[in-house]
Amino acid sequence: MDRLSGVACRKMSENLHVVDWPNRPIRATLGNPALVRVHLKSNRLIARQQLRFVARNLVATWSYGIVSDSAWHETPYGPVCKAMLEGQPLFLSFSYSGDFGWIGFFIDRAVGIDALYHQLFAELESVTHLYFSPSQAKAVLDAENPSYAFAQAWTAREARLKLYGRNLSEFPDLPSDGLGLCEYRLDHCGTVVTLVTDYPFILIR
Repeated sequence: MDRLSGVACRKMSENLHVVDWPNRPIRATLGNPALVRVHLKSNRLIARQQLRFVARNLVATWSYGIVSDSAWHETPYGPVCKAMLEGQPLFLSFSYSGDFGWIGFFIDRAVGIDALYHQLFAELESVTHLYFSPSQAKAVLDAENPSYAFAQAWTAREARLKLYGRNLSEFPDLPSDGLGLCEYRLDHCGTVVTLVTDYPFILIR
């Protein structure tokens, strides 16, 4: 069990492959997420619209064009898709890191995703103490590569916040990782990407 994030089930990069838009990933299937990276425009509003366009385009392709506008709605934690693929609900989550946006798709389980380019920054120690428990902060700061350990811990935490529909806060009281939770982690061109899934019936939406 990972001491930073308490993962009940860890699946590393061989289970999580990146497809760069406009290339199209193999459709998400039960137990296998799809992950798309999109090069974004500099304007944040345009970038948000761009990610939503890509997501809708992919879902329409996977469902053979049968996706109504009512299948999409916005929440404070990102867009929610109520599309069905072969009788199963499709879930998605967005993240931004630098010039890129990331979209994670999963069937039959809600999903949270976060991406962060790992690099040292002046406030790393203070931010670590502010947003992590004492044991987590110690693990990050004592690591051989603190910036990389921070990116792993931060993305795991942010992905869970999105999964459970909660806002960023200091020392968040997140539900304990259940036996159904899986974490997928990928190191891609200096960016740590963490995707977390859980069974829908225990989620708060």
